[in-house]
Amino acid sequence: MTKWDYMVVHVNGPNVRTTSGKVLSGDKWYEHNRHIGLKELGEKGWELIKIRGGNGSPEYLYFKRPL
Repeated sequence: MTKWDYMVVHVNGPNVRTTSGKVLSGDKWYEHNRHIGLKELGEKGWELIKIRGGNGSPEYLYFKRPL
């Protein structure tokens, strides 16, 4: 059985943090550059599984990867 590691990225304007408190570069998470941040996390094994929020409110991006 696969065990998973989960992470939530909270995008609130230029402030981008993970659930562990790590600060991510906000430039990579603006709407028009988001593919850069997603690609970087994907290369580290993270898979985007859900997006909540948006349309002017903070967004929460949920990721998982195998342990």
